[in-house]
Amino acid sequence: MISRKIFWLFLLLTCIMFCSKKNLKAEGCQEVLTVQGILIVTGNEPFTETILKTLDGNYRLTDDVSAGELRTRFQNQKIEIEGCVVTSRADGLIPRLLGDLKVITYKSLSE
Repeated sequence: MISRKIFWLFLLLTCIMFCSKKNLKAEGCQEVLTVQGILIVTGNEPFTETILKTLDGNYRLTDDVSAGELRTRFQNQKIEIEGCVVTSRADGLIPRLLGDLKVITYKSLSE
């Protein structure tokens, strides 16, 4: 009887753990990292891109919803982003591009 309760409790906790977080591997996540930098916007409408400019290089923010929200609230401000590197590739259009970053969480570092 107790082992059955433990089993159901374990199953419930496992379900909560997997359902509460995104399955990053299914989204093509190569690695999760936390980076700090200045949020800038490049290009002209309708071809703008939201870029996080760090000391090591630049990350293009890929999630349109998060990128749009960040763009309106934190443009030209220092922020910290925890994100998933979806692709890491060089792009001739963006100098020193380290990869595309899908935003998980963020916070402002500007005062």
